[in-house]
Amino acid sequence: MTVVVPLLVLAAGLLVLGLVSRDLHQQQDTRLQDRASAVLPDVRTLLTADRNGKPKVEQNQHRKVLGDVLDAGIRVRTADGAVVLEGGPQPADPVRLPEQTADGPVTVRAKGRAWRVLTVPVAGPAPGTLWLFTPASAADPQVVAVRRRVLLVALLAAPVSGLLAYGLAGRATVSVRRLSRRAAELDPGAGPAAFAGTPVNIAEVDELSTAIGQLLARYEEQAARTAQALDTARSFSSAASHELRTPLMSMRTDLDVLAAHPDLSPAERAEIVRDLQRDHARLLDLLTALRMLARGDLVEVSAFTSLDLSELVDTAAGESARRHPQARLDVELPSELRVFGWEAGLTILLA
Repeated sequence: MTVVVPLLVLAAGLLVLGLVSRDLHQQQDTRLQDRASAVLPDVRTLLTADRNGKPKVEQNQHRKVLGDVLDAGIRVRTADGAVVLEGGPQPADPVRLPEQTADGPVTVRAKGRAWRVLTVPVAGPAPGTLWLFTPASAADPQVVAVRRRVLLVALLAAPVSGLLAYGLAGRATVSVRRLSRRAAELDPGAGPAAFAGTPVNIAEVDELSTAIGQLLARYEEQAARTAQALDTARSFSSAASHELRTPLMSMRTDLDVLAAHPDLSPAERAEIVRDLQRDHARLLDLLTALRMLARGDLVEVSAFTSLDLSELVDTAAGESARRHPQARLDVELPSELRVFGWEAGLTILLA
């Protein structure tokens, strides 16, 4: 910003210089057209006197026309090409002059100099052509003076504006720099409360500060969910080792019984097969739970649902009574106990 502002000041100075130069040249062309309008009646009288052979009238008109054009050059030519009046600064011969300039003065170059030329056809009983000339460089002294003033003002204003921009930019960004230092020194474990601050009443800075606070809040929430999932994983892992041994040992026992007693009755063999199927299903549930744990699905809230704990306990008690008929289990449960948890994990823990 401190560099852009001085450049804009210089660019504005150059633009002003261009506009002033154009206006000065337009004023020069306007004065040439005004002088043409002023001398046209006298030029018409001059051409008439020349045609009628009145030298005394013609001489009077010569002096009058030359006095009216002031510092401009003039040339008057009859319809047959004879020059009846020529005076003032004008292009040196030979130079081709425009026969008409309908859109205003045009530039003609002769021997390295540029001239603004205005052509005015003279109508009437003695027709002819009027040319008015003025050097194209006539406005140069004014342009040079304006250029010096504009450049002087621009050169003085550029460093001053740069210093002002630097000071304003420093004041405008002090809040951002302070926020940047706080963010750099921030401990993510401190939570969003450590980043809370007083609003500075600058919309962008306050919005950025709020966004950082929200980011820290989400980080803290995610960290809490990760810690909760880690605790769940530890608890589940401690139970999983036991749960893996129990169905495997039961399956091994059932397989040994089938191998040692091939003469079992169909009813006994069917009961052992059902035990094997139930233990196999328990192993599949346990492996599915382990796969969810390995993928990190327990970090997501979607892995937990609302379930009836009384129903899970009742099912687990019935399964234990079936496996251990000699044991006595007393279960006192409410009709319904809703909890928010992981069904597979609770089932394994209760089993």
